[in-house]
Amino acid sequence: MAPRLRLGAVLVLAVTPSACTLLDPLSGLVPPVGDDGGGDAVAADANGDAPDVGTSDTWTPPTESGSDAPHDATTDSQSDSSTMDVVVKDTTPPSDVQDSAALAYYQVVAADSPQAYWRLDEAAGSTTAHDATGNGHNGTYKGGVTLGAAGAIANDQDTAVTFDGASGYVDVPSAFAFAAMSNFTLEAWLKPTDVSDYHAWIGRNDGQPPTEGYLGYIDPAGPFYEFERTDSGTKIYANGSTAPAVGTWAYVVVTYKSGVGSTVWVNGQAGATEATDVSLAGATSDFVIGAENAGATSWWAGEIDEVAVYDYVLAAASIQQHYAVGTGQ
Repeated sequence: MAPRLRLGAVLVLAVTPSACTLLDPLSGLVPPVGDDGGGDAVAADANGDAPDVGTSDTWTPPTESGSDAPHDATTDSQSDSSTMDVVVKDTTPPSDVQDSAALAYYQVVAADSPQAYWRLDEAAGSTTAHDATGNGHNGTYKGGVTLGAAGAIANDQDTAVTFDGASGYVDVPSAFAFAAMSNFTLEAWLKPTDVSDYHAWIGRNDGQPPTEGYLGYIDPAGPFYEFERTDSGTKIYANGSTAPAVGTWAYVVVTYKSGVGSTVWVNGQAGATEATDVSLAGATSDFVIGAENAGATSWWAGEIDEVAVYDYVLAAASIQQHYAVGTGQ
């Protein structure tokens, strides 16, 4: 991939999410529900009134009484469910009630209504990268990809995909042109095995060097996690503030807001503001994960996990929440 003329850097603001929902397609991924309905349903609870799946509770709450039982407003000393009293709060909720607020990574992504979400967790031998939203943006694994790598997300056995840096990518036809100045967000967890050359992790662009479209990649000059928008050969660049590191997972997000420009976020931190912008004519090639120019060059070397695309600017608070949950904070 040829060196790229650099023009500037970026910023991001948030807008209201779209109406797209993942509730139905992801319903099968919800953890088993025990007595408290918490995210720890299959782990040992300190308190509760019935056994969770695969474990036993150690405490049974007292029976409540009164006209508004089981949620008396003034007499509880502990709560016996994840719903707190409506007039006064209990003094100390049991630990399993407190834990019930914790969400899995896929749940926080689903709550922000992406247009497409590829967990990249298919079993060895699969050829389809499934879109978990149900919006039909399934991709096809092509070239040198190996499924079943250890995933990026803390406390999650979900797997990732290894790309060989020579031919492997995921092809998603006729999707996400984001022509003109359409707002959008691109999101993924990345673990490179090489930062000494150009390696693209996501994009839809024509030609090499690009003549139209957009692209997220590693620029070895920094090295940087970099993003470019290209219109009629005019390129606008934005960089993340944290350099890519070989063998280390990074949470990378690109946001584009019309009238503001592009921002590259790495591990919840935004890069510099890009004051210049272009209006895209819209690339005619396919959207791809792990390469550029419809899979023809700049292949990703390393692992990619949990890729999502949004048709709006993901809020800073959501980006930071995704990073915190993904790293087990």
